[in-house]
Amino acid sequence: MVDYIKNQFKDINTWKGMVALGAAIIMYFTPDEIDNIIMMALGTLGITDIFVMNKK
Repeated sequence: MVDYIKNQFKDINTWKGMVALGAAIIMYFTPDEIDNIIMMALGTLGITDIFVMNKK
C-alpha cells in the first residue's frame, strides 16, 4: 500500500490533479480578476497533455 502511494506521487497526472484541486480552493476565496489568471495558468497546464506523448 505504501509503495502504491509512493508510485502515485511520481506520476505527473497526480500532481496536475493536486494543482487543479488547490486552484479550485483558491479560486473560491479570490476575486474574479485573480480567477482569470488562475484559469489561464490551468489551461496552459492542461494543454501540455495534447503535445506530450507518454512513453509506455
